[in-house]
Amino acid sequence: MKLDLNDLASVQFFAKEVTKKYPVIDILLNNAGIMALQTKETTCQDFEKQIGVNHFGHFLLTNLLMKNIAKSEKGRIINVSSKAHTRGKMNFEDMQYEKRQYSSMEAYSQSKLANVYMTRHLSTLVPKNVKTVSLHPGVVRTELARYIFDFYPWL
Repeated sequence: MKLDLNDLASVQFFAKEVTKKYPVIDILLNNAGIMALQTKETTCQDFEKQIGVNHFGHFLLTNLLMKNIAKSEKGRIINVSSKAHTRGKMNFEDMQYEKRQYSSMEAYSQSKLANVYMTRHLSTLVPKNVKTVSLHPGVVRTELARYIFDFYPWL
């Protein structure tokens, strides 16, 4: 099954197929993400791409699969965030960077803070058999950070 977090229609289609195939879901691991884009980009629905892919896609997927996760004896929702969330600030008045200059690392940090907020709020909504956690996976030199050196060449 194909899932493109850049497109909420793809997320909806994927969730529909998953719920048919897996009536009970034990674990949802929201791990896909993008980081430090060189320029501002947008998703298919015209959201700033980092918050769109890193958060809105996962948010929608989690909500669409919630009934199936709640059927598990020990359901788990795991959201991979980043320590960068500590530098994040939710700018609800300008999440799209239409009123201010785009900052790739600021947008990334905001998207990861949104992951943490979602996880904490979900913990108050899910049934007792479902646990929610967010985590910082550690620092590993992967393709995720391929543009980070454009912003921090000394790394």
